[in-house]
Amino acid sequence: MTKPDWNRIFSNEKHRLHMALRRSDLTSYWRGSNGGLLKERKKWVEENQSRCLGVCDDASLQVSLALREIALLSEVDESRIERLAVEVEPDWTLLSRASGLWRIVAGAVVFPSSWALNEKLGRPLFEVHGPIPGLNPTLGASIDIFLDSLTQFTAWERWNWGLAADSELNHHPSRNLPGLAPGVRINNVWVRLENQHLCLLQCGLILFGIRVSCHRLDKLVENVPGLAPRIANSLETMMEDVALYKGVSDARAGIISALRAISGNS
Repeated sequence: MTKPDWNRIFSNEKHRLHMALRRSDLTSYWRGSNGGLLKERKKWVEENQSRCLGVCDDASLQVSLALREIALLSEVDESRIERLAVEVEPDWTLLSRASGLWRIVAGAVVFPSSWALNEKLGRPLFEVHGPIPGLNPTLGASIDIFLDSLTQFTAWERWNWGLAADSELNHHPSRNLPGLAPGVRINNVWVRLENQHLCLLQCGLILFGIRVSCHRLDKLVENVPGLAPRIANSLETMMEDVALYKGVSDARAGIISALRAISGNS
Protein backbone atom coordinates (compact mmCIF):
# COMPACT_ATOMS: atom_id res chain seq x y z
CA MET A 1 0.00 0.00 0.00
CA THR A 2 1.21 3.48 -0.88
CA LYS A 3 1.45 6.15 1.81
CA PRO A 4 -0.17 9.45 0.84
CA ASP A 5 2.15 12.02 -0.70
CA TRP A 6 0.32 14.98 0.76
CA ASN A 7 2.32 17.60 -1.10
CA ARG A 8 1.40 15.89 -4.36
CA ILE A 9 -2.25 15.47 -3.44
CA PHE A 10 -2.47 19.14 -2.43
CA SER A 11 -0.17 20.95 -4.83
CA ASN A 12 0.52 24.68 -4.94
CA GLU A 13 -1.32 24.89 -8.24
CA LYS A 14 -4.86 26.11 -8.79
CA HIS A 15 -7.43 23.41 -8.09
CA ARG A 16 -8.44 21.54 -11.21
CA LEU A 17 -9.76 18.17 -12.30
CA HIS A 18 -6.87 15.98 -13.39
CA MET A 19 -5.98 12.31 -13.50
CA ALA A 20 -2.51 12.55 -11.86
CA LEU A 21 -1.78 8.86 -12.41
CA ARG A 22 1.43 7.08 -11.51
CA ARG A 23 2.64 3.50 -11.60
CA SER A 24 1.75 1.29 -8.65
CA ASP A 25 2.56 -2.16 -7.34
CA LEU A 26 0.20 -4.76 -8.77
CA THR A 27 -0.29 -6.92 -5.69
CA SER A 28 0.49 -5.08 -2.44
CA TYR A 29 -2.54 -2.80 -2.85
CA TRP A 30 -4.84 -5.81 -2.55
CA ARG A 31 -3.17 -7.47 0.42
CA GLY A 32 -3.57 -6.52 4.05
CA SER A 33 -4.80 -7.84 7.35
CA ASN A 34 -6.47 -4.93 9.12
CA GLY A 35 -8.86 -6.88 11.32
CA GLY A 36 -10.87 -3.85 12.37
CA LEU A 37 -11.41 -2.75 8.78
CA LEU A 38 -12.48 -6.22 7.64
CA LYS A 39 -14.82 -6.50 10.63
CA GLU A 40 -16.51 -3.26 9.62
CA ARG A 41 -16.80 -4.43 6.02
CA LYS A 42 -18.48 -7.62 7.21
CA LYS A 43 -20.90 -5.65 9.39
CA TRP A 44 -22.17 -3.53 6.51
CA VAL A 45 -22.36 -6.39 4.02
CA GLU A 46 -24.36 -8.50 6.47
CA GLU A 47 -26.68 -5.57 7.17
CA ASN A 48 -27.53 -4.98 3.51
CA GLN A 49 -25.72 -7.16 0.99
CA SER A 50 -27.67 -5.91 -2.03
CA ARG A 51 -26.56 -2.35 -1.27
CA CYS A 52 -22.88 -3.32 -1.28
CA LEU A 53 -22.58 -5.97 -4.02
CA GLY A 54 -23.72 -6.27 -7.60
CA VAL A 55 -23.11 -8.10 -10.89
CA CYS A 56 -24.65 -7.39 -14.28
CA ASP A 57 -26.36 -10.50 -15.62
CA ASP A 58 -24.95 -10.03 -19.12
CA ALA A 59 -21.38 -10.05 -17.79
CA SER A 60 -21.63 -12.87 -15.24
CA LEU A 61 -19.27 -15.29 -17.02
CA GLN A 62 -16.48 -12.75 -17.46
CA VAL A 63 -17.03 -11.48 -13.92
CA SER A 64 -16.63 -15.01 -12.52
CA LEU A 65 -13.22 -15.19 -14.21
CA ALA A 66 -12.31 -11.78 -12.79
CA LEU A 67 -13.28 -12.85 -9.28
CA ARG A 68 -10.77 -15.69 -9.46
CA GLU A 69 -8.06 -13.21 -10.39
CA ILE A 70 -9.05 -10.89 -7.52
CA ALA A 71 -8.84 -13.85 -5.13
CA LEU A 72 -5.31 -14.59 -6.35
CA LEU A 73 -4.23 -10.94 -6.10
CA SER A 74 -5.59 -10.62 -2.57
CA GLU A 75 -4.57 -14.11 -1.39
CA VAL A 76 -8.14 -15.05 -0.49
CA ASP A 77 -8.82 -18.76 -0.85
CA GLU A 78 -12.31 -18.40 -2.35
CA SER A 79 -13.61 -16.37 -5.29
CA ARG A 80 -17.28 -15.86 -4.40
CA ILE A 81 -18.10 -12.16 -4.48
CA GLU A 82 -19.67 -12.40 -1.00
CA ARG A 83 -16.38 -13.69 0.40
CA LEU A 84 -14.18 -11.21 -1.44
CA ALA A 85 -16.35 -8.32 -0.26
CA VAL A 86 -15.51 -9.00 3.39
CA GLU A 87 -11.94 -10.32 3.10
CA VAL A 88 -10.42 -7.83 0.65
CA GLU A 89 -9.73 -4.44 2.23
CA PRO A 90 -10.37 -2.08 -0.71
CA ASP A 91 -13.68 -1.53 -2.41
CA TRP A 92 -13.62 -2.44 -6.08
CA THR A 93 -15.56 -2.34 -9.33
CA LEU A 94 -15.05 -4.17 -12.62
CA LEU A 95 -15.17 -2.30 -15.93
CA SER A 96 -16.01 -3.84 -19.31
CA ARG A 97 -15.91 -2.47 -22.86
CA ALA A 98 -17.88 -5.37 -24.34
CA SER A 99 -20.79 -3.10 -25.28
CA GLY A 100 -18.52 -0.50 -26.91
CA LEU A 101 -18.33 1.86 -23.95
CA TRP A 102 -16.52 1.33 -20.66
CA ARG A 103 -19.18 0.51 -18.06
CA ILE A 104 -19.37 -0.87 -14.53
CA VAL A 105 -20.42 -4.54 -14.64
CA ALA A 106 -19.75 -5.64 -11.05
CA GLY A 107 -18.54 -4.38 -7.72
CA ALA A 108 -18.17 -4.71 -3.98
CA VAL A 109 -18.49 -1.18 -2.62
CA VAL A 110 -18.89 -1.07 1.15
CA PHE A 111 -17.44 2.39 1.84
CA PRO A 112 -18.80 4.63 -0.94
CA SER A 113 -18.23 8.37 -0.97
CA SER A 114 -21.86 9.49 -1.33
CA TRP A 115 -22.84 7.21 -4.21
CA ALA A 116 -24.74 3.94 -4.56
CA LEU A 117 -23.39 0.98 -6.52
CA ASN A 118 -26.83 -0.21 -7.60
CA GLU A 119 -27.43 3.16 -9.29
CA LYS A 120 -24.16 2.93 -11.27
CA LEU A 121 -24.18 -0.77 -12.18
CA GLY A 122 -24.43 -1.34 -15.93
CA ARG A 123 -24.02 2.34 -16.76
CA PRO A 124 -21.20 3.71 -18.96
CA LEU A 125 -18.55 5.80 -17.28
CA PHE A 126 -19.63 9.04 -18.91
CA GLU A 127 -23.00 8.62 -17.18
CA VAL A 128 -21.38 7.59 -13.90
CA HIS A 129 -19.21 10.71 -14.03
CA GLY A 130 -22.07 12.94 -15.20
CA PRO A 131 -22.83 14.52 -11.80
CA ILE A 132 -19.22 15.71 -11.39
CA PRO A 133 -19.09 19.28 -12.75
CA GLY A 134 -16.76 19.62 -15.73
CA LEU A 135 -15.33 16.10 -15.57
CA ASN A 136 -16.62 14.70 -18.87
CA PRO A 137 -15.68 17.73 -21.01
CA THR A 138 -12.29 18.01 -19.31
CA LEU A 139 -11.23 14.39 -18.82
CA GLY A 140 -13.79 12.10 -20.45
CA ALA A 141 -11.79 11.41 -23.61
CA SER A 142 -8.52 11.10 -21.67
CA ILE A 143 -10.08 8.52 -19.34
CA ASP A 144 -11.19 6.37 -22.27
CA ILE A 145 -7.77 6.61 -23.93
CA PHE A 146 -6.04 5.66 -20.70
CA LEU A 147 -8.32 2.68 -20.03
CA ASP A 148 -7.87 1.46 -23.60
CA SER A 149 -4.08 1.64 -23.19
CA LEU A 150 -3.85 -0.48 -20.03
CA THR A 151 -1.75 -3.62 -20.34
CA GLN A 152 -1.73 -6.73 -18.21
CA PHE A 153 0.62 -7.09 -15.23
CA THR A 154 0.93 -3.33 -14.72
CA ALA A 155 -0.99 -1.13 -12.30
CA TRP A 156 -1.64 2.57 -11.87
CA GLU A 157 -2.87 4.66 -8.97
CA ARG A 158 -4.22 8.09 -8.20
CA TRP A 159 -5.59 9.96 -5.19
CA ASN A 160 -8.93 11.68 -4.78
CA TRP A 161 -9.77 13.82 -1.76
CA GLY A 162 -12.78 15.39 -0.14
CA LEU A 163 -13.74 16.90 3.21
CA ALA A 164 -16.26 15.38 5.59
CA ALA A 165 -17.89 16.15 8.93
CA ASP A 166 -17.04 12.71 10.33
CA SER A 167 -14.58 9.85 10.07
CA GLU A 168 -17.17 7.30 8.96
CA LEU A 169 -15.90 5.09 6.13
CA ASN A 170 -19.38 4.25 4.87
CA HIS A 171 -20.87 7.36 3.28
CA HIS A 172 -23.67 5.61 1.42
CA PRO A 173 -26.32 8.24 0.58
CA SER A 174 -29.00 6.18 2.35
CA ARG A 175 -27.33 6.98 5.68
CA ASN A 176 -28.05 10.71 5.34
CA LEU A 177 -24.97 11.68 7.31
CA PRO A 178 -24.70 15.39 8.22
CA GLY A 179 -22.50 17.47 5.96
CA LEU A 180 -20.10 20.29 6.73
CA ALA A 181 -21.91 23.27 8.23
CA PRO A 182 -20.88 26.94 8.13
CA GLY A 183 -18.56 27.77 10.99
CA VAL A 184 -17.40 24.20 11.53
CA ARG A 185 -14.13 24.00 13.47
CA ILE A 186 -11.30 22.17 11.75
CA ASN A 187 -11.02 19.67 14.61
CA ASN A 188 -14.43 18.50 13.36
CA VAL A 189 -13.35 18.22 9.72
CA TRP A 190 -11.79 15.11 8.17
CA VAL A 191 -9.93 14.74 4.91
CA ARG A 192 -11.58 11.79 3.20
CA LEU A 193 -8.94 10.25 0.97
CA GLU A 194 -9.36 7.65 -1.76
CA ASN A 195 -6.33 5.74 -3.02
CA GLN A 196 -7.59 4.51 -6.39
CA HIS A 197 -5.92 1.64 -8.25
CA LEU A 198 -6.39 0.37 -11.81
CA CYS A 199 -5.16 -2.76 -13.56
CA LEU A 200 -6.18 -4.85 -16.57
CA LEU A 201 -7.04 -8.42 -15.65
CA GLN A 202 -6.25 -11.38 -17.88
CA CYS A 203 -9.98 -11.93 -18.47
CA GLY A 204 -10.14 -8.51 -20.17
CA LEU A 205 -11.96 -6.58 -17.44
CA ILE A 206 -10.39 -3.63 -15.66
CA LEU A 207 -10.21 -3.84 -11.88
CA PHE A 208 -10.70 -0.47 -10.20
CA GLY A 209 -9.89 -0.39 -6.49
CA ILE A 210 -10.77 2.26 -3.91
CA ARG A 211 -9.10 2.38 -0.47
CA VAL A 212 -10.74 4.97 1.77
CA SER A 213 -9.03 6.57 4.76
CA CYS A 214 -10.03 9.50 6.99
CA HIS A 215 -7.62 12.04 8.50
CA ARG A 216 -8.66 14.70 11.01
CA LEU A 217 -7.77 18.01 9.43
CA ASP A 218 -6.26 19.78 12.43
CA LYS A 219 -4.01 16.81 13.24
CA LEU A 220 -3.03 16.37 9.61
CA VAL A 221 -1.83 19.95 9.11
CA GLU A 222 -0.08 19.79 12.48
CA ASN A 223 1.88 16.71 11.44
CA VAL A 224 2.66 17.65 7.82
CA PRO A 225 4.66 20.91 7.64
CA GLY A 226 3.46 23.34 5.00
CA LEU A 227 0.25 21.47 4.25
CA ALA A 228 -2.20 24.00 5.71
CA PRO A 229 -1.62 26.67 3.00
CA ARG A 230 -1.77 24.02 0.27
CA ILE A 231 -5.20 22.80 1.38
CA ALA A 232 -6.35 26.42 1.78
CA ASN A 233 -5.19 27.14 -1.78
CA SER A 234 -7.08 24.14 -3.14
CA LEU A 235 -10.26 25.30 -1.43
CA GLU A 236 -9.82 28.94 -2.45
CA THR A 237 -9.28 28.14 -6.13
CA MET A 238 -11.97 25.46 -6.41
CA MET A 239 -14.84 26.35 -8.76
CA GLU A 240 -18.10 26.94 -6.92
CA ASP A 241 -19.97 24.17 -8.73
CA VAL A 242 -17.24 21.71 -7.75
CA ALA A 243 -17.36 22.96 -4.14
CA LEU A 244 -21.12 22.40 -4.11
CA TYR A 245 -20.69 18.90 -5.51
CA LYS A 246 -18.06 18.09 -2.88
CA GLY A 247 -20.25 19.46 -0.09
CA VAL A 248 -17.73 22.07 1.05
CA SER A 249 -19.32 25.24 -0.29
CA ASP A 250 -21.01 26.40 2.92
CA ALA A 251 -18.04 25.64 5.15
CA ARG A 252 -15.04 26.46 3.01
CA ALA A 253 -14.66 30.15 3.95
CA GLY A 254 -14.31 29.25 7.63
CA ILE A 255 -12.00 26.32 6.93
CA ILE A 256 -9.79 28.49 4.72
CA SER A 257 -9.62 31.16 7.43
CA ALA A 258 -8.57 28.60 10.04
CA LEU A 259 -5.94 27.10 7.74
CA ARG A 260 -4.55 30.54 6.87
CA ALA A 261 -4.31 31.35 10.59
CA ILE A 262 -2.29 28.18 11.11
CA SER A 263 -0.06 29.11 8.18
CA GLY A 264 0.54 32.55 9.63
CA ASN A 265 1.53 31.12 13.00
CA SER A 266 3.89 28.47 11.65
